[in-house]
Amino acid sequence: MRDYTVKDILPDPYCFDTSYLDNTYKGAKYYPSIIMYDKVGNIINSWKNENFILPQGYKDSKELIWNFNGEDYVLKPGYKLEIKFSSKVKKKLVHMEHFLNTVQLKPSQDFNKENIKKGVITSENTIENTAFADIYSHMTTSYKEIEYNPDLYDADYEQPKFDTGISKKIKMEYWIIMYKDIKVKWLNIH
Repeated sequence: MRDYTVKDILPDPYCFDTSYLDNTYKGAKYYPSIIMYDKVGNIINSWKNENFILPQGYKDSKELIWNFNGEDYVLKPGYKLEIKFSSKVKKKLVHMEHFLNTVQLKPSQDFNKENIKKGVITSENTIENTAFADIYSHMTTSYKEIEYNPDLYDADYEQPKFDTGISKKIKMEYWIIMYKDIKVKWLNIH
């Protein structure tokens, strides 16, 4: 597929989060990305951070439009393009609300309708997919990083190796099992 348009229609009260562009902004920043993968999951191309392709309408519209034209954006069979960005709420939510997010793909050439696995064909050349979200409150992310350095302690038992652990990772390989009376360095990330 070549020369295609992706449109993300954000539900009100959401808008594109441009805080990552503001060097004076002191809050948390989420850096958007567009990544192209081949059919086995290898990264073919990416546009991240300062190379992220800003969509039309990012400043003041709920409709974000990316026009992917040219050889850099050709999706061969089995390839996929993943767009990740952050949105923010423009007004205060007073109670639980329901939102519908809609994404549209409009290829410039004909496509085989039987190959559409997700979404519906809404017009001759547009595929649309939607997702609902129930929002109760704003969500924050927090995790801890821990570091243990056996060189800092004189112990008469076998010391664990120098290691770090991150609480946002679920796999056991990221855990540190601590022994009685061992001091560790904690780093809170908010």
